[in-house]
Amino acid sequence: MNENEPTTADLADAARSGHEKAWAAIVDRHNRAVWEHIAAFDLDERRSVYAARMTWLRALEALMTTVEPEDFEAELFRIAEREIDRFD
Repeated sequence: MNENEPTTADLADAARSGHEKAWAAIVDRHNRAVWEHIAAFDLDERRSVYAARMTWLRALEALMTTVEPEDFEAELFRIAEREIDRFD
């Protein structure tokens, strides 16, 4: 990320305010890392897809209700792990 790009916290703050492009930028920025994180747990394809989709849904819900923008990036991976744990 270059110095002119908004931080994830800046994007999360904007997304929380209803800016859809900010949310899309967050997903674009972190989607690969979320998938790589999920892949490390060796789930089958169906479960991996489900975990990724639910991670993003729950991340958006959390951002709109409980998670502060500056904490969003770390919370995203905690959410992913909770979704993965549902399969144990």
